[in-house]
Amino acid sequence: MHQHAHGTEEGGKRLLFVVVLNAVITLSEFIGGILSGSLALLTDALHNLTDVTAIIISYLAHKRAHKSATAERTFGFRRSEVVAAFFNTVVLMIIALFILKEAISRIYRPSMINTDIMIGVATVGFLGNLFSVLLLKRDVGSNINFRAAFLHLLSDTLSSVAVILGGIFINITGIPMIDPILTFAIGAYILYAALKILLDATHILMQGTPKGIDIERIKLEMENLNEIDNVHNMHVWSLNEKQLYLECHVDICRDLKLSQLEIVKADIHQLLNDEFSIDHITLQFEYKSCKTRNILDS
Repeated sequence: MHQHAHGTEEGGKRLLFVVVLNAVITLSEFIGGILSGSLALLTDALHNLTDVTAIIISYLAHKRAHKSATAERTFGFRRSEVVAAFFNTVVLMIIALFILKEAISRIYRPSMINTDIMIGVATVGFLGNLFSVLLLKRDVGSNINFRAAFLHLLSDTLSSVAVILGGIFINITGIPMIDPILTFAIGAYILYAALKILLDATHILMQGTPKGIDIERIKLEMENLNEIDNVHNMHVWSLNEKQLYLECHVDICRDLKLSQLEIVKADIHQLLNDEFSIDHITLQFEYKSCKTRNILDS
């Protein structure tokens, strides 16, 4: 537990450092985009600006998620990071749509670009973003909040690569239209990448059955235990990506004493913990009292 807490604390520090680094990159790209006339560079700067905001939100959510539960919030604040991931990806998708609109507009109205400034500033952005990506890579598996922040930074890194290649191509061919075409490609990629995280965050917030959990199999495994006749009215959800919860009605085969029910309960807990990694379990024991025996609420 101590190592886990230390790891999350270190992850928070890395997020904070990335905020400062990306704020510097954003400012340099805005200035470079205006001086060079590159829409792709300005797009990358706008994208970076949303990343700075997103990572600040991720950092604050990360800090808040570890606060203790209260009487008003008995589950604590662990979903703060899921909410942050949802908000950040929605903002990212809105920015992506704006980028696509501007790219289409510029395709019909191409303008001359100072490629030396474009390439130079994009290279600085690329190096800064690449360092940020490598810094946060170890935290990607921690939770969806870190994944959302990592996606912002990875998309920025790829955007910078595209801008650099675009500048080189314009230098060689003298065709400025490659700038808005690259901008469109960047926007399309951001939109696609953000959609998956948005869907994952929405699934958790809607208390959907966690991925990898087969409730039919859980029902079957539980009904194979001694003294259990039927399992029904089951709900499985996650508070965040790590903590799985289950509640259900358990119909027993005969009228057992409370001490005997404790043995049945212990068997269920061990099964769910060992086989499905579910450790937050609420059971309602019954003996021929529930009319419905469906696995879901009728």
